[in-house]
Amino acid sequence: MEIRGIHKFFFFILILILPLAWSETAWARLEPSLLDQARKARGTDFDRDAEAFVQAVTFSLLQSQNHAKIPGRFEPFLEAGFSLLSVSDRRLFQYTDSQHSPASFQSVYGKAGIGLPFGLMVEAGISQVVSEHTLTGLYFSFGGQVMDLVSVVYTDIVPCMSLNMNLMRSVAVPTMNSLGGDLALGIYHRQTLTQVAYALQAEYSMLGAVSGVDKFFLRHGAVLSAPVYKGLSFKTEIFLPVLSASLGLTYQF
Repeated sequence: MEIRGIHKFFFFILILILPLAWSETAWARLEPSLLDQARKARGTDFDRDAEAFVQAVTFSLLQSQNHAKIPGRFEPFLEAGFSLLSVSDRRLFQYTDSQHSPASFQSVYGKAGIGLPFGLMVEAGISQVVSEHTLTGLYFSFGGQVMDLVSVVYTDIVPCMSLNMNLMRSVAVPTMNSLGGDLALGIYHRQTLTQVAYALQAEYSMLGAVSGVDKFFLRHGAVLSAPVYKGLSFKTEIFLPVLSASLGLTYQF
């Protein structure tokens, strides 16, 4: 491994983390107490409002593992990036302390993981919303390679599939827990490890501060990962519904 390359990657992570200090002075905060008031008032739009609320928190913070081809045994990696989630600002604004919500939540994230024996892997990370809101999340992923036909096919393009479980908790108001999983089915190039995959994601989220507010989400998307330079690779993904996209860099040691 090249020390110079590692230093460049850590410098990149530092640039991404700098906005975290600034975000402490965010202009708005999602308030679960206001959502609880709406629940008690039994408004006709409460279910849709609650869904928009929980969806915004869950998918602005969660950055779960969705590579179809996961790292090999004892191969550690670091990843950092930026994500964007389209939110229902027309519903969210009434549940903020400033009565304002942007049309999208932008977040930065960083995570680390390692491949394990028997095709398994673990990773953990932190993410922070930096677009006019204060939201912070911690997450953990555990998964495995359930299919890799590298020893079956003799072409450069190899089919593969992974299955992963994740756990996420938002640690700033509003506090919320999310449990879910990802199925990624795709192909990768035998020599370069460039890969593209279809990902199916299921999440069950529970808003602790408001009783009875728990939501199940199912969405799907596409993931692309390609090498850039000596252990450094580029990753992008897009999911629907609700529209979200991310862009990141991964360093494989």
